[in-house]
Amino acid sequence: MFRLPQMIKKYRNIITIILSLAGIGIMAYYNNCDTECSYLKGDILGIDLKWIGMIYMAAVILFAACNQSSFVRALLAAGLGVEVHLYAFQIKNDVYCPFCLAFSVVLILAFIINYELPSAWREQRSRMWLYFLGEVEFPFIGLRKLPLLLFSLLGYLTILFTFSGSVTPVYGQNAPHSIEEPDKGLYEVIALADLKSKPEENRIKMNIAKEKKSESTHS
Repeated sequence: MFRLPQMIKKYRNIITIILSLAGIGIMAYYNNCDTECSYLKGDILGIDLKWIGMIYMAAVILFAACNQSSFVRALLAAGLGVEVHLYAFQIKNDVYCPFCLAFSVVLILAFIINYELPSAWREQRSRMWLYFLGEVEFPFIGLRKLPLLLFSLLGYLTILFTFSGSVTPVYGQNAPHSIEEPDKGLYEVIALADLKSKPEENRIKMNIAKEKKSESTHS
């Protein structure tokens, strides 16, 4: 039982790479999903969030392969800040993307795998709140015992001011088109993007649209 943390620490770079590859796979599958599973769409400065997610995980893989744990933890901490905003966005719009949630679970697991108790806790207990996510060191630029909370805040603020998202599924973004029905001519079909409406309500609305189109054709 006590060997498990030691085993994880010994192979955490490999585990991190595997988790990151899983994250890339999730975003790649989501990117090829063009039907009703595309619940949420978002971008950062015009770049699709799915591509950013894949590039982000590729960077984690690169640093993990080079055994640069400080960079790995800094990236993962920044990712936590980003996920806080994305969770809030989904809760606010009451629409939840299974791919986004799966990606966040992978990110959180990778962060836990790479977590280390900060030495600052042993030196000054009053700063526990500042270092609860851990700490990193970049001695080559003179930075030591830098709280990971700062990277999380940086990630959160970055996506807060650069993220643009929508909850309209792909089928609700298509232009209206007409369908021919025998003995009734053409009527317009409108794909509704109200995710909260029940199927029965959507069918009623489409029937009303069909009747109005039929009446205008006869008149």
